[in-house]
Amino acid sequence: MVRIRQRWSIVLLGQLLWVGLGVGFAACKKDGAAGSSDKSSEAIGAPGGGDLALLPADSEVVVGMNVGQIQQSGLWKQLVEPKLATAKGQQMMAEFKEKCGLDPMKMVSSFTFGARDFAGDRPSIVAVAHGLDKAKIFDCVEKNKADLAKDGREVTRDGDLVMFKGNRGEPMAVQFTNDSTAVLVVGPSATAAGVKGVLSGGSSLKSSAPFLEMYKKVKTSDSLWGLASGKVMESIPLDLKATAAFGSLNVTDGLAVDMRIRFATPDAATQAATMANAQTKQATQYFDKSEASADGNELHLSVAMSGQKLAQLIPMISMLAGGMPGMGGN
Repeated sequence: MVRIRQRWSIVLLGQLLWVGLGVGFAACKKDGAAGSSDKSSEAIGAPGGGDLALLPADSEVVVGMNVGQIQQSGLWKQLVEPKLATAKGQQMMAEFKEKCGLDPMKMVSSFTFGARDFAGDRPSIVAVAHGLDKAKIFDCVEKNKADLAKDGREVTRDGDLVMFKGNRGEPMAVQFTNDSTAVLVVGPSATAAGVKGVLSGGSSLKSSAPFLEMYKKVKTSDSLWGLASGKVMESIPLDLKATAAFGSLNVTDGLAVDMRIRFATPDAATQAATMANAQTKQATQYFDKSEASADGNELHLSVAMSGQKLAQLIPMISMLAGGMPGMGGN
């Protein structure tokens, strides 16, 4: 069993990426109206749209998150806070607060990442995190290098750039661009030169017309939004071959999903909509709203459910996930 001390020492790394892995992804709401068709003009450093100038143009998966909104929602208080209140969770967070002077649940206010080779063994990830406290994070790193080293991590710092290397997991570079914003590079490009290339913004999503055409249809003010295309779509089990998927999920006292799946032809989208409507009819008791329609070569899905209905679904989802390879067990 891994000791609490060993676990807390990687929290500094994990908390900068945890939002990409769990229900508590988030970022404070962005300025400006959702659904604006001129998102590509947002300033660099703004949550979501501005971050696109720093994410690689060949990203296959792009995700943006909204933390404060989720953590203030009824669903968070109903479904997540009880999990965080366990003795083990409280002990781990208390130790981290004591050693770093940071609340691990409030380290990030907004987060956007782009990943390529996502379906492979060594994905490359570039992320932009806002709302950080640079001084406290650097102080935490300096004070706890010994503990990080015991976990097999080598930590080096050069000004506002911190490099993490080890024999477990991919290397990571963290470059602060101001007192509250950092760019994270994970994978083969996690080098000083790789970070410099990211900051130059030479080839970014902001200049990718195919990406921006999908992005303008996404409700990026929602709690969680994302786009997937390229090779990663080949690993998604769909009866009909899809070329891209994009949309958003909004968490309040309930859950609302607005998603589009792009197919090669309008006929495929129509067939997918027919199949989706037939399947949701079998589970209408779990949804307050469930609509599927074809829009050109895209399947448009719109789903909403109350917190009570979602709570009924979660045990079923957990049971299904536990039976999937790589999803179950401790």
